[in-house]
Amino acid sequence: MRKGILSLLLIGIVISSVLVGCKENVPKNVPTVEQTTNATKEKVLQDKSTISMPDNIVFYNKGKESVIDKKEPKYNDVVNLTKERIKGIQGIYKSVIDINGLKSKGSLLEFDYTAAQTFEYVTAQGKKEIMSYTKLYFNVDVTDRDNILMAFEGGQGVGPVGPLSSPDKLINILNK
Repeated sequence: MRKGILSLLLIGIVISSVLVGCKENVPKNVPTVEQTTNATKEKVLQDKSTISMPDNIVFYNKGKESVIDKKEPKYNDVVNLTKERIKGIQGIYKSVIDINGLKSKGSLLEFDYTAAQTFEYVTAQGKKEIMSYTKLYFNVDVTDRDNILMAFEGGQGVGPVGPLSSPDKLINILNK
């Protein structure tokens, strides 16, 4: 009987040693599967959530229209700042952007394309959305609460989409 108890005790000690020795030691700097998946989604989002260089940029400010030529230094600044603004897009908004009203009474940035373009983004729920367009509209009116939205026309998809980051830096460039 005594040998049986000692044998069981010895077997228990060996099994415990094996289990402790096999414990997975994951270094703290190795990402989990979930972190890797989220990082991959973020990388895809960064790669796809961009817009093409427009053929034409028009800035409407309280009824005045000005075309920003590709040769002007601020053309690239406007495009790059706009690309930065759209990185946070997470979904469709139920707002309606009054394009004509902004052209005549507010501030609106319009990107025109001669051929249809596509834009991909991942919603806050993780769903991939694709829209096509020939015009993009960015409300840059600081007095309008919808200045975080991007509208589009001439393609497929539902919009407007957002949120965009603040237009403050963009407005500074546009008003130069």
